[in-house]
Formats: sequence, structure tokens, C-alpha cells
Amino acid sequence: MAKLAPKPFAAAPKIDWSDIDASIAAERAFWKRIEDAEAALPEDEIVGVHCKWTVADGYAHYIVTKASPLTLAHVHMGDGYCVQPPMIRGLRTADVLAIKRQNAGWRKLCGPREA
Repeated sequence: MAKLAPKPFAAAPKIDWSDIDASIAAERAFWKRIEDAEAALPEDEIVGVHCKWTVADGYAHYIVTKASPLTLAHVHMGDGYCVQPPMIRGLRTADVLAIKRQNAGWRKLCGPREA
């Protein structure tokens, strides 16, 4: 049974509405760092995996911060969408490994993200 970290993922950039172009660039650079770090993980490692689920008109983003007990931290980006707590509690390591494989498949299909 997974759990939610008590604090959100701290590395996520904050939006500065007075300089939206810089904020967008910072957000792109953030996701590139996350993707590059995940791509470099050993096959069976899950700490650092980016998990996302569709919510309303966007996504709820989480990063695995601990393997045992399985812990995910919310990434507050954009509208800050979250999934319902039972979704997090129901996750298993095998589910996160499947998400990691899906992420790798998207990277292979689409190529590397541009910052």
C-alpha cells in the first residue's frame, strides 16, 4: 500500500505571472530534468519515477520519493490537480514499474523533451 508524502515535491518551479515566459521555460526545464533523471534510473529502481493521471482538463503529477514504503510526492504544477487518496493507496511497486515502462515508451516514440 502506497502513501502520499506529507509535503509536495519541493523542486517544482512556481509560476511568476509577471514573467510568464520565464515561468514556462522554468517548467519545461524542470520536466526535462525529471525525464532525464528517470531515463537514467536502473531498470528495477522506482525512486524518481514520474507518475501522472488525467484529471479534469489536465494532469495530476507525482514523483516517487521512497521505495519502501512506497511514497509519492505531489508536484504542484499548473492547476495543482490531485488524484483521490484511494488511487495513491492502491498503488503497488509493480504499478510504478509499469508506469516507468510507459514513460520510456513515450520517450522512445516522441524523442527527448526540449527544454
